[in-house]
Amino acid sequence: MKVADFEEQLLERFPASDAEDWDRVGLSVGDPSARIEGVLCALDPTACAVRAACDAGANVLLTHHPVYLEPPRTITPSSSDSTASAALWAAIARGVGLIALHTNLDRSEEALRFLANELGLTYLGRACAEGYGALLDGNGLSVGDLGNVLKEKLGAHPILWNAHTNEIPVDIHKTNTNAAGEAYGATRLPLRREAFDPRNVAAGTIAYLSGSAGELALDAAARGAHTIVCGEDSYHRLMELINRKTPDNDNLSVIVIGHDVSELPYARFLGHVARELVVGIPVHVLEEGIHWSLL
Repeated sequence: MKVADFEEQLLERFPASDAEDWDRVGLSVGDPSARIEGVLCALDPTACAVRAACDAGANVLLTHHPVYLEPPRTITPSSSDSTASAALWAAIARGVGLIALHTNLDRSEEALRFLANELGLTYLGRACAEGYGALLDGNGLSVGDLGNVLKEKLGAHPILWNAHTNEIPVDIHKTNTNAAGEAYGATRLPLRREAFDPRNVAAGTIAYLSGSAGELALDAAARGAHTIVCGEDSYHRLMELINRKTPDNDNLSVIVIGHDVSELPYARFLGHVARELVVGIPVHVLEEGIHWSLL
């Protein structure tokens, strides 16, 4: 099979028309007429991943993230110039084609069902009107249980946001006055948090939003999600989310697991798809692991 044939079959299954206008999907570098010797699937198209493809005897690197959204000004072997620059140099120098399925894959129901299966949870449908995210059945699970699932299945270090953790007395300090009414000796009172046990909070309907949640999290909450699992979001968005009230949900939980962690299953999914399309050609999956650690 030629690289061009492989790309064509991938884009038939995950149409480029489903991708965002700003996205870069399909073949970004490589010889379309080259015969495929092997495929390596990964989350990120880094120079290291290109070298891993070569070591595995693969001349195609199939990833979720594209090598760039805006092309680099220069293409050099130095990662200090840019990650994309070094990856492109490595790919060209080693004859490795780079193919990405990004937001078109994010919108794929096949991929969303795969994510649900990876977590061992029932898929209920799409989490957002734009087609992103999976609604999962978390009935019978607590938020604490869900955190354990994310640890076990994805190797995640979940960070929980919940408005109950902010239900604290607001009288943080008091100013004393003397007999003449003059202020003196501001006395600071300790900040007291109420006890919060995630094992006592039901997960309910879960919205799994891989990568950056952004406005999608608000949409998922409006569509009935009780717990949102996402790769990342801004501080202010998270504060808005956990204090959001809906008719059937007076307290939303948000679990942040890291952009990379939330999308690592996509590398395995790409491996599954590639094996179906390039029968008889070696397909490997790069086990990248978490790109960050707790100190």
